[in-house]
Amino acid sequence: INLFFLSFFMSVFSRRVQILDGVTTIGEGVFEGCRSLPNIIIPESVTSIGARAFEDCRSLQCIVIPEGVTTIGNSSFIGCTNLTSPLYIPDSVTSIGEKAFAYCKSLTSIEISEGVKTIGNSAFEGCTNLTSPLHIPDSVTSIGEKAFAYCKSLTSIEISEGVKTIGDRAFQDCTSLTSIKIPKSVTTISWSAFEGCTGLTSIEIAEDVIILDSPIKYVTNGTGDEVIITGYNEVTRRIVIPQMINGLPTTIGEKAFESCTSLQRIVIPESVTSIGARAFSGCTGLQSITIQKVSPLLENLLLKVARV
Repeated sequence: INLFFLSFFMSVFSRRVQILDGVTTIGEGVFEGCRSLPNIIIPESVTSIGARAFEDCRSLQCIVIPEGVTTIGNSSFIGCTNLTSPLYIPDSVTSIGEKAFAYCKSLTSIEISEGVKTIGNSAFEGCTNLTSPLHIPDSVTSIGEKAFAYCKSLTSIEISEGVKTIGDRAFQDCTSLTSIKIPKSVTTISWSAFEGCTGLTSIEIAEDVIILDSPIKYVTNGTGDEVIITGYNEVTRRIVIPQMINGLPTTIGEKAFESCTSLQRIVIPESVTSIGARAFSGCTGLQSITIQKVSPLLENLLLKVARV
């Protein structure tokens, strides 16, 4: 049975819908714009939720995705601004479509089960009240562009081994996020993945992960056992230096940030062992320098370069 033609009978005044058992597909846009619909019951026979199926159902408060659903289509629940119940993605689901739950602003909790392989572009973008710790399971191989962008209340994300690609601006403006660890399964990651994460104080990137589009300029020393930060391209006003770059510890070279007047905030991890002369000279816009678990040696170095 295909539910596509049910849209003919739906109206914006519908208050409750129970889809009959035996239906396998919820077609594209079937309930789109049903702004008075607070509840819907999806039977276990459903295997696919089509694109825009529940788009802009602003009164929808609870949705239970049954075991058996394999695909959640693009924009299927976008704009369901009153969706408050915890969201559980069952292990039968293999892909979460682009913008599937974007701008579900009342959503506070998401549980993604083993089985999901891809999280589409902007899948949870703008879920501003998402607060519970988020776990990305081993089965996920790809996190799309802006997948969790503007999730401003999200404080913790655990990315499991298995993820290979993380899209541009994946966590953009997650301003409550304080730390993140990128596993060794990831091959490349764009620096823009953390753009606007103003609360971020720790980025741990596993060995061999290649950072693309980094605002930090760096070179490897002659013995190949250390990365030296040599400059900054001033594309961002805030920088968190990773614990490791390309799997190597880092030092801040001489004049590395000299006269970078747009730089406002920098976080230096405990792994940094030295700061070169005049490293921050002329940084007239610099408002704060945060050093994690500062050692006496590093503190003295910083005090010296700050006076230069």
